[in-house]
Amino acid sequence: MTRCYADGEVHDFPAEDDTGAHCPEHGVTLLWRAAPPTDSRPAAHSLEGPRPGGRSPNSDRRSP
Repeated sequence: MTRCYADGEVHDFPAEDDTGAHCPEHGVTLLWRAAPPTDSRPAAHSLEGPRPGGRSPNSDRRSP
């Protein structure tokens, strides 16, 4: 089951099928482009933003 993280809340999407998922409470719709992920590892980019002490990929770049 896919999880909805909108507005700081976490719950399962109430409507989900082979084409996507929809949360009417938050107005969020996800459409699958391929098979939904099946592994439990977290995504590379968190919706919560960078973690404290973390560095962005561009943090070593300097303005010209």
